[in-house]
Amino acid sequence: MALFSMGGELTAAYAHRGVFALIAGLTLAFSPLLLLIPDLRALRHAETLAVPSVPLLGGLLFAAIVLYVAVTAGLFAFSGPMGERIGLNTATVGYILTVSTIVSLAGAGAATALNVRWGRAIPISAFCLGYGIVALILCLWKDPVAYSVAVIASAVLYYFSLPYLFGMAAALDRSGRWAAAAGSAYLLGFAAGPFFAGAVIDASGYATLATVCIAMTVVAWALSVYVVARAFAAGGLVDRLDRVRLRRRAE
Repeated sequence: MALFSMGGELTAAYAHRGVFALIAGLTLAFSPLLLLIPDLRALRHAETLAVPSVPLLGGLLFAAIVLYVAVTAGLFAFSGPMGERIGLNTATVGYILTVSTIVSLAGAGAATALNVRWGRAIPISAFCLGYGIVALILCLWKDPVAYSVAVIASAVLYYFSLPYLFGMAAALDRSGRWAAAAGSAYLLGFAAGPFFAGAVIDASGYATLATVCIAMTVVAWALSVYVVARAFAAGGLVDRLDRVRLRRRAE
């Protein structure tokens, strides 16, 4: 959280050399901590269960995560230029990002408290709708207050959404294969987001970026809700797999 403010000040004073020097210095400073990571091997006698694979649902969820994270990463990557085009300087944008990071803890806390009490479809629909509104405000509304609210809201929605997306992947396959794949989907979307956003802005401007972001979010929502309906609704795939596990343990 502090780095957003520091990065904004250093960028304003020394251009991109300042913030890149900060990133490089901190990376080197914290790298010795890697030596403290436990080097544990997998247990040889860990319990294993032969569980039917879910390649279709896992693949659809993978695509949904890529699309959704690409939208969030694209908007985040250009949040600086979006702020500058409405008259905010780099330092001010840095402070807004700092506040958004602090407030974003509320999103993670809400996901933890809510869990699946309201199911999965309702929270997924909520954060997808929210991100569509955020895209419209950031790309079309040239007002500093609206920009600040949208950036803060995007951070809250982002940290609210990730537990649900990764939780779905983990629940699809208890062996952890789809959870690992979700991590790859996250990285792929995060890498592709700034590229696609920059290409759209360069070709057609911010209005088109809003349209593309909303379209991608709608597709991600549709894929996620389909997975929820097939796997997590009453009598769905995960429920059936749990019954298979219990039966095998009883045998």
